[in-house]
Amino acid sequence: MTPGRSYRSPIFVAGNREVLVLQGTDVLRLPLDGGEGKKLFAIQGIWKLVAASSKDPDSVLILLREAEASRPTVALVRLNTGAVVIVPYDPTSPQDLQMLEDLQGWSRTYGDRRIYVGRENKETRSGTLEWNDVFLQVEHQPAMDVSRCDGAECGQPSLSPDGQWLVFIKSKAEY
Repeated sequence: MTPGRSYRSPIFVAGNREVLVLQGTDVLRLPLDGGEGKKLFAIQGIWKLVAASSKDPDSVLILLREAEASRPTVALVRLNTGAVVIVPYDPTSPQDLQMLEDLQGWSRTYGDRRIYVGRENKETRSGTLEWNDVFLQVEHQPAMDVSRCDGAECGQPSLSPDGQWLVFIKSKAEY
């Protein structure tokens, strides 16, 4: 969609045909048709866009990292203002720590659909080439490799609210 850019952490915006991405500390809105993106605002310490709210499309769940060794902070950002509100959690609670671990990962379940990143490999003349691909599993069907990255690193998948579109980050192939 947008080759040569250093985007990360794409998510769909509910109710329209746009994707939010991070570029450094900037939050950008990109149209699905591949047009130019628009910077919305910058958030110091932003690490990951997790998901847009299905009930309030102006609210996006994010993870912040204030220091490399610290746990991420869970927050909500308002797209119309850039205002960030910290979501409190109990760091001694096993349930809250599991929730935080789930938010940090790239495996997601959307109703009967699950997306995740899986390791692939193939033999080449110079040895074994390994990379990540994005997989989609619908109900109990076998998972499908939907990225087919074949040597490029793919990851950070997100599924649209209607389950019809999938976005992910793809790097250049190593060979």
